Amino acid sequence: MGIQRTVMSFERDFTQIPNAWLRDIRLSRRAKGLLAELMTHRVGWHISIASLQAAGTEGRDAIRKAIAELASLGYLEVSQARGGRGRFNEVEYELSEPTGVGFSVTGGFTDSGATDIGESDTKKTISTEHEREEDTLVREFAEFWYVYPRKTGKADARRAFKSIRRTTELSTIMAGVRGFALLQAGGDKRFVMEAAKWLHGRRWEDEEQIPAIESRSPAETPLQLTQYCSRHPDYVLDFRSGECASCERQRSEVAS
Repeated sequence: MGIQRTVMSFERDFTQIPNAWLRDIRLSRRAKGLLAELMTHRVGWHISIASLQAAGTEGRDAIRKAIAELASLGYLEVSQARGGRGRFNEVEYELSEPTGVGFSVTGGFTDSGATDIGESDTKKTISTEHEREEDTLVREFAEFWYVYPRKTGKADARRAFKSIRRTTELSTIMAGVRGFALLQAGGDKRFVMEAAKWLHGRRWEDEEQIPAIESRSPAETPLQLTQYCSRHPDYVLDFRSGECASCERQRSEVAS
C-alpha cells in the first residue's frame, strides 16, 4: 500500500517573483505591475499587446511604454526573426533576468530551481543594509524631485541623483536646487534644463546670484511663490494642498 502525490488545483495559482525585481527603484509601478502579470503565465505562454489591453484599463500606448521600460532595463529581450525575402518579422519580446547592479544572474534561485535557504547572518545583514540604502535614496530623490522646477526626464534624473549622492551630501544638493528653483520661479519651464543635466553638471556649485528681493515688486519676487513647511523646514509647501512632500508621505502611511 502506498500514497501517490497528485497535482493540486491550487498549485497552478501561485507565482514566484524575486523581491529585487518588484523593489527595483528604476522601474515605474506600471512596469512592475506588467512584469508581475507576465510572470503569472506558464513557461512558453505567448501574450499579445492586444490581449493585455483587453485584460486591463491601460491603453496600447501605456502598455507599449511599460514594455519599453522593461526592455531598457533587461527584463525583456527583443526576439525578431527574419521572414520571407530576408525581411524582419514583427518584433517579439522574451522575458529575461536582468544582470545589472544589485541583481543576481540566477534571480535569487539555486541551480536546482529551489529558492535559496539557510542564508548566513552576514548575507542577511548586507541585504538589509542595501534595502535601507535603497529606501533612503528613494526618499531623498523624492525630496529633490519635488523641488526641481522641471518635471521631465525623471528616470535619467533618478540615475544621476543616485550617482551624485555617492560623493555629495544631500544638504548640499538641496540647498543648490532650492536656490535654482527660486531663480526659475515664474519663468517658462520649457527652457529649464532637465534635472539629470543639472546634476551631472554639478550646477549647485555655480556662483549665480539671486536678484535682490528689495528691488522687485511682489509680483516679480520668487520668494512670494515659495514657503517652507513649519513642521519640516527643509521642505517646500505646495500652495494648492498646504502640505509639503514629507507631510503628504506621512499622511499616506497613516492612511495605509
